Amino acid sequence: MNLAIPTWNNRVSPVFDVAATFRVFSIEASAVRVLQHIVLHQTSIEARADALKRLEVDVVVCGTISRAARRALTQRKIEVQPHICGDTEAVVESYIQGTLEEEERFVMPGCGWGGRSRCRRRGQR
Repeated sequence: MNLAIPTWNNRVSPVFDVAATFRVFSIEASAVRVLQHIVLHQTSIEARADALKRLEVDVVVCGTISRAARRALTQRKIEVQPHICGDTEAVVESYIQGTLEEEERFVMPGCGWGGRSRCRRRGQR
């Protein structure tokens, strides 16, 4: 399974739609391997989604993402886990452990509320 995270200064980039740098990880049986560190020069949402699909990405973990970008990814059978922030390595580790959505420290500011994400409550997650 391949996981992509848009990055900025070793953290999850706050906005998927304008992120240029991505790290792609291979996750197999709880073992993580960095496959690639890529720069996407494509400006259109469709081109970005196509590039991630060519890299065989199964899941994108990101911060804020537009509806159009999310739709482009899901149309290509790429799962999207939005509203995540934090150190890239810690996010990957939490994803592997299955605790990413449970840990308040990874919820983007403005989405957390009483230990649960308001974004999830509104069905946007």
